[in-house]
Amino acid sequence: MTANTKSGHRDIRLLPVKVLGMESAIKHPWPLPIFDSNDPKATDGSLFQTASHLPSELHVMLDDHEIAGRDPLYALAPVLLFAAASENQLLSALQRWHDIIVSTKWDQKLSTEHLEQLILHKNLLDDHANRHEDVLRFMKSPILARWTTSLTPDQNAVAQESKDAVTADYQFLLSRYRQLSIHYQEAISVLVSATSLAESQKQITLATQVTKLTILATIFLPLSYCTSIFGMNFIELDHLSIWIWVVVTVSVGLATFAVYQWDERHRWWELWSTLTKAGRVRWTRGKPTTV
Repeated sequence: MTANTKSGHRDIRLLPVKVLGMESAIKHPWPLPIFDSNDPKATDGSLFQTASHLPSELHVMLDDHEIAGRDPLYALAPVLLFAAASENQLLSALQRWHDIIVSTKWDQKLSTEHLEQLILHKNLLDDHANRHEDVLRFMKSPILARWTTSLTPDQNAVAQESKDAVTADYQFLLSRYRQLSIHYQEAISVLVSATSLAESQKQITLATQVTKLTILATIFLPLSYCTSIFGMNFIELDHLSIWIWVVVTVSVGLATFAVYQWDERHRWWELWSTLTKAGRVRWTRGKPTTV
């Protein structure tokens, strides 16, 4: 921005409100300029505007104070532009967070944290986008047109140029908010799909392990059952042959396996019955008939 001061025409740099803490992992390659008031060369002739100076130095950013006295929206233009600079910094921070999360290799330990961050940031983007729409509707309100009736054509042109600049900035920010919100939604969908796929693979692995344990139990439970029976302290079991134990164990094992495979055998039996019936129908149709 530019301003007319007692020392002449000078540029103004807007230093937006800091939205990142010192512990933040996001570091911009271009840090905010820090100038020394005792060194005039450090400022290269520019004025620095911050939130703390804005209330007392708002008039410096206005080209025509007479227009500001007649058109309040023109007087608020520096405030809106400063707010737009802060919003642009927030957009850059959220864009950087999105790039970091998207470029990071998927990790199941960090997936929940990343998902929560994406959802939080998306809600923040949508909320700010709605606020920008409210600001644009306010600036386009027909009631504001009454404020410019007392302005001369030249003053009206200056005020309109300032309003157009503010409107263009907020339309640009609104477009960026909407577009970045879409990118966040896509990242959320990808992360949810990856998490669901990992959970599915985990369940498949668990089911495979349970199947192996079931097979082992099918083998060793009948063996343990028969061993415990023949290990009882009965006189009748003292002089039995080892082959009796083998036969009983094999019989119990086969019975257990048959019960375990009962559903599968039932399905195979139904398939065999269907094929048998189909074969009989074909044989009956192919058999010659005699008159």
